[in-house]
Amino acid sequence: MFDSYAEIFTERAHAYHCAMERAPHVRDSEFHAVVAPLNDCPDGIVCDVPAGACYLARYLPERMGYIGVEPVA
Repeated sequence: MFDSYAEIFTERAHAYHCAMERAPHVRDSEFHAVVAPLNDCPDGIVCDVPAGACYLARYLPERMGYIGVEPVA
């Protein structure tokens, strides 16, 4: 059993990351849908909160900056 939320979060994050390593493109359509509205935006910076392992960054247009914030880590 877990003693704290931090332990729960760590275990869930680890399991999620392992799944993303095994099937790195399984959520491609979801990430593309999130960033699609940015295609018509000028250059800018995207702040991803909560960022987890910053998976969103690789889907952004190259002209966009990225700041990933994970408040639990």
